[in-house]
Amino acid sequence: MLPIAGGQGRGGTLVSGGYAARMDTVGRFWSSVRRLLP
Repeated sequence: MLPIAGGQGRGGTLVSGGYAARMDTVGRFWSSVRRLLP
């Protein structure tokens, strides 16, 4: 929350971009995990 709220100033693109990339990685990870679970 804090990085996003404070990221609208300088470095906002880097913060939001890094957050989006991390969420994408987490999403892929959980997708593969759910596939392995019964």
